[in-house]
Amino acid sequence: MIFLTGLVSLKVSAQEKLGLEQIIAEISKNNLQLQALGHKAESQQAQTEGAKAWMAPMIGAGTFMAPYPGQKLMNDADKGSLMFSLEQAIPTFGINKSKEKYYASLSETTEARKNMALNDLKAIAKENYWNIAISKQKISLLKENIDILKTMKKLGEIRYQYNKGNLSQIYKTEGRIAETENILDEIQNEIAVSKININILMYRAYHLNFDIEDGNISEYLPKQLIDTAFLTQHSSAIKMADTEIKSMHLESELIKKQANPEISLKFDHMSSFSSMMPQQYSAMAMLSIPIAPWSSKSYKSSLKTNKLEIESLQKERDFQINSLIGAAQGLEKNIINTNKIIAKYNSSVLPNMKKSLNALLLDYQENKEELSNVIDGWETLNKIHQDYINQLQKLSKLIIDYEKIIEK
Repeated sequence: MIFLTGLVSLKVSAQEKLGLEQIIAEISKNNLQLQALGHKAESQQAQTEGAKAWMAPMIGAGTFMAPYPGQKLMNDADKGSLMFSLEQAIPTFGINKSKEKYYASLSETTEARKNMALNDLKAIAKENYWNIAISKQKISLLKENIDILKTMKKLGEIRYQYNKGNLSQIYKTEGRIAETENILDEIQNEIAVSKININILMYRAYHLNFDIEDGNISEYLPKQLIDTAFLTQHSSAIKMADTEIKSMHLESELIKKQANPEISLKFDHMSSFSSMMPQQYSAMAMLSIPIAPWSSKSYKSSLKTNKLEIESLQKERDFQINSLIGAAQGLEKNIINTNKIIAKYNSSVLPNMKKSLNALLLDYQENKEELSNVIDGWETLNKIHQDYINQLQKLSKLIIDYEKIIEK
């Protein structure tokens, strides 16, 4: 058991196997960016609970109609009174309900932003995951190439002993072996970096080692009908835009409510300093007049600002939908085409080129072919293998981008 301060404690073996779904689940649970957005949404929800609160009442105490010291009093009534005051502002009808709805919409917007961030993190995790998978295929290919090169070098050395080989071609083969081993080290380093990236996304110690469960990219056929209705239901980016627009509408309703007259009640009690005078009181109701020209400018300006911002957000939303639909259609065509190319590599190109190299090796063993021609055949097959790997990488990138749009 490894215990790390501030990190999630996990039992991790040297070759822990992680599937893509398990990695995404860990990111959803432990990623700090998502946790921060979750806490922010909770804080905004807590703010909603206090939306219906009234303003605190105001109390006061002091003198009322008391003369300044040294003034001549005509009678006891001139002594003034001790006054106690109580004042309470009463919220405009419906304003607290509007506040509650507006604050709740802020929490919904943050939740949408959290889902959008999760979608981005999932794409990063998939990119690193498939980089590991494809790099493992590269390593397998490179090890196979090293074995072939070593076989060619060994045969060349045997032939050279009988004056039937070329020393320069033996050295060239040895150089190709060293070059391939360097590439192998570079790819192994790329795998280590991708594992570090995945560990960071899952908020684990970066050095923890693991292996992936599924390393094969199978044929991927997009089947989704990407349109406005689909994106409105599934896209976190569009959902976020919708919640922002909704929030702006609710803020406009709140501003309108704040423009309504506000009532304030005040009660004063006066107790005279003279025993001859009766106790007195004053009860007053006050009404604000927000429609006065010098005070109405504020809320009218706010309403105009909100209206323009809503129009701006709506245009941005429409642009996002149009861009996502276009991007999805382009990705669909590229995925289908790349699937066809990879299928041709697997069914025809690679098998035939492997047969060609095997034939060259056989001829070389029977002294019917030169080592230089075998090396050329190997380089040709190696280049085709690299093209095939590049197509796999292209397909994985296309799939990641496509699934980011459909939120899969």
